[in-house]
Amino acid sequence: MKRTVLVVEEHPLLRRAYARVLCRAGYEAREVAPAEEIETVLAVARADAIVLDPDAHAGRGREIAQRALRVDSGIAIVFLLSSRVQGGADFSTWVADACVSRTQGPEGILSALRALLPPTDRKPAKTRATRPNPRPVSSRA
Repeated sequence: MKRTVLVVEEHPLLRRAYARVLCRAGYEAREVAPAEEIETVLAVARADAIVLDPDAHAGRGREIAQRALRVDSGIAIVFLLSSRVQGGADFSTWVADACVSRTQGPEGILSALRALLPPTDRKPAKTRATRPNPRPVSSRA
């Protein structure tokens, strides 16, 4: 079963690009327009993580994340931050499990998601069957 990630982004092209990259990496990505109510989206389908900008959506990004946590307290939150905010803000009061600079692009999002919840649909690694030694080799003098 694939892990589901909601991509909440104001810009449709970015939202679609992030979703495509996540799908190629083994996640099921759902695009969520900012106008949609997060409670309604989460009621319809369970999600393992949400990727969003905390300052987007008329400054309601943090509120969206908090509402999502009220619906499902186990959901992982990944904030996308502009590079000017990355260094100076205090994230200790925020609800994010990870913060990624937009300058890191989709690779930064993937890295954060892999650390929080690796994809579960990967095939198990192949292992070699080992045979015990049939008999020990003795040294003859």
